[in-house]
Amino acid sequence: MDYKYLYRKLNKRTPIKSDCGKLCNGRCCSEEECEDMGMYLFPEEEKMFLNEKGFRIEDSDFEVNGKKVKILFCDGKCDRRKRPLSCRIFPLFPYITPEGDLKIIKDSRAKGMCPLWYAEEEVFSHSFKRGLYHVGKILCEDSECFDFLFELS
Repeated sequence: MDYKYLYRKLNKRTPIKSDCGKLCNGRCCSEEECEDMGMYLFPEEEKMFLNEKGFRIEDSDFEVNGKKVKILFCDGKCDRRKRPLSCRIFPLFPYITPEGDLKIIKDSRAKGMCPLWYAEEEVFSHSFKRGLYHVGKILCEDSECFDFLFELS
């Protein structure tokens, strides 16, 4: 999977037209939050972070096809251009229905942390949702990424 390409597709797209971090004081990127929780890495995405300072990678308790999913922890001060895919798409998620269809939904993991979880659908940037759908379609073409998304869904 070409994660650099996917990162570029979402680089300038944000959930809302303004800085969503101002709504919650950057809670999803705060040092206190980052210590306790990380973001799942998509299959093979850990290679993007092997020599990056400010990140650590661990095995999570979550498994897909018998392999532990990697989880990335940061110090809360990363270069936005180096964020993992899970951070770039938050607080939305490319959900795979039981029938195998792709839908963009609010990420349930955002519920306790992100004020956008409670926002109406219209609040989200159309460009962001369109970019995430495009990235989701690309991810679904890769069998490992499809399985990962399906299991998370």
